[in-house]
Amino acid sequence: MNQRTAYAMGRDRGLFFAEVEITEEQEKAREDIDALSSIELNDLQEDILNAAYESESEGRSFTPFEFTAHELNEYPNSEGLWGSYEEGVNMGIKKGLKARFPEVFGGTKRRAKKRS
Repeated sequence: MNQRTAYAMGRDRGLFFAEVEITEEQEKAREDIDALSSIELNDLQEDILNAAYESESEGRSFTPFEFTAHELNEYPNSEGLWGSYEEGVNMGIKKGLKARFPEVFGGTKRRAKKRS
């Protein structure tokens, strides 16, 4: 395994966990995004990101992840592979959330609304 493969595995996992459920309060804030102050928007982003990271972290307790961990650990360059994997997870979560909630994470919908 090389670092590119480890990164891709992490990215795919991150994209999966970007589908985290959001709370009713977060959904309401997202729907009324233009009424949020920049501090409230930052809080909303942080809350959704934290929920995705927490969900991903909890998912590491289950058997399917043990296979991934074993695969990464069996290579002599496992430390570098883990770094690439974690980088991929981070990028996957952020990319997935931006695609799912563009108005919250800086996508075109929010910018288009502000120009109107």
